[in-house]
Amino acid sequence: MNDAAPPSTNELLTAVLFGPNFRQEHGFWRRLLTTEPFRRPGGGTPDERLALSYHRMRILNNALDSGARLAADPRALAALHEWLGPVDPALTTVAGIHYNLFLGSLLDHDADTLRDVSDFLALRRVGTFLCTEVAHGNDAAAVETTATYDPGRDGFVLHTPHAGAQKFMPNTSPAGGPKSGVVAARLLVDGADRGVFLFLTPLTDAHRALPGVRVRRLPARMGSPVDHCLTSFDHCFVPRDALLAGPQGRIGDDGRFHSEIPNRRRRFLTSIGRVTPGKLSMSACAVGSARVTLAIAVRYAGHRMISGSRAAQQVPVYAHRTHHGPLAGAMATVYAMSLLHRRALDRWESAPEADRATESIVFPVAMTGFARSGAAAQRDGDPARLCRPFAADRAGIVMGEGAAVMVLERAEDARARGASPRALIAGTGATTDAHHPTSPHPSGDVARAAVDGALRDAGWRPEDVDHVNAHGTSTPLNDATEAALIGRAYPHRPPVTAPKGVLGHCMGAAGAIEAGLTILTLQHGMIPPIANLDAPEPGFDIDCVTKAPREVPVRRAVSHSFGFGGQNAVIALQAP
Repeated sequence: MNDAAPPSTNELLTAVLFGPNFRQEHGFWRRLLTTEPFRRPGGGTPDERLALSYHRMRILNNALDSGARLAADPRALAALHEWLGPVDPALTTVAGIHYNLFLGSLLDHDADTLRDVSDFLALRRVGTFLCTEVAHGNDAAAVETTATYDPGRDGFVLHTPHAGAQKFMPNTSPAGGPKSGVVAARLLVDGADRGVFLFLTPLTDAHRALPGVRVRRLPARMGSPVDHCLTSFDHCFVPRDALLAGPQGRIGDDGRFHSEIPNRRRRFLTSIGRVTPGKLSMSACAVGSARVTLAIAVRYAGHRMISGSRAAQQVPVYAHRTHHGPLAGAMATVYAMSLLHRRALDRWESAPEADRATESIVFPVAMTGFARSGAAAQRDGDPARLCRPFAADRAGIVMGEGAAVMVLERAEDARARGASPRALIAGTGATTDAHHPTSPHPSGDVARAAVDGALRDAGWRPEDVDHVNAHGTSTPLNDATEAALIGRAYPHRPPVTAPKGVLGHCMGAAGAIEAGLTILTLQHGMIPPIANLDAPEPGFDIDCVTKAPREVPVRRAVSHSFGFGGQNAVIALQAP
């Protein structure tokens, strides 16, 4: 018997307007708009309003778990525009350009090249997108800005040949901080026109345009105070890796142009592939603005009092039937816009591109970030031996990819249908210490609280644990902290394994994968060894399984997952 209450009318209407995943897709943006900087009226001069928009964008960026994740998620980009558009159009414009057109273009190109985008993720530099030119309007394929390959310097010389080739785009002045742009320019190699490509180009510092770049800010106009500018280039040099390369084309080490796409127009369309998510985002902005306008109209109709049919009678506007028709028509339009936009998003996401169906951590932005933070292993030698959990010479994480799925069912339901469970979840524990973005708290006390919580939830004593599946990232700090924690939490020294020596760090999937491996250990009584480990670092008082699997009875086991930001989760599993 299902005792769940039926969904309310509000819940049903929310699902119609926003889809079935309102909290996941829209909850963040809704909460963000309740904070003070977004509730504050955006008055003042155009420059003051623009400064407020950039201030809000930095607050937004700090609230994100990853700017790269936002840039890679078309639904999140659409939701940004849907919610922020009615509140701050200038913010919506500069954020959409930065995260989608600029950062998204960097993510979509050079899959085999590590590019440092840390300044853009931290908003130390704001990104813009320079495609449209004064003389060509929407005919972007006809752009005349050139990028001539200079083999002597192994780079490109960007040049604006005449006034009509000036870039006419917003978000280019020093307002809001230093700027970089992806610039659409015609690639010339050995005198041959290879089509229009994108080039990553620094534009300004905090005060002025950089050498070789001219930015002329246009007069303020009514509406959004975005800094519209004319931007041009006077023999501005950028290195070879400034070209956003891919199957559409690249310059090889031999200085020759190579492309898998023979048609120049198709090369250009591939380069500016981020324009399509941009169109979806702008339509989301229209949907959100229409929805807010309707809400204001309906609220006004209920609150605005006017004279009624009798003397001295006050009634709301909505009491008059002549008001019903226009509101009903507007409501139908807004619902239709919302449904059509969701349909467009669904169809675009279902396009046959494999990277739209998966989440991957092995891409240039993430790899560069982990390398620059010092978390990734960076030493020569056999890549298969780089990840060495609990070893004295461990040097950092190695990225991995994978997934695990487990079907959870209440024990009584499993018994009722005669199912044979693989394992039972005896207890869980979770804590957060928020000590550092990547490093665990050196005391390990808060992570230890997660262990204690899982044991308490399971009703176990520490000595009841037969095996520990450790987080074991192969970083100096994590493994030292976790080894000390294991020694304190399990004084009877149960055997320990750490799967990341084989699998690498699968980030969000790691906890599920390692819980699945713990279940297999319960089933088979076989603990896999820690790869690449002969003996743990001296001083680590833990019983690491090394070199060969260890066959022992395992009835109760725990799996540790200690994530970035001090997010600690422990699950206690037992054989059925």
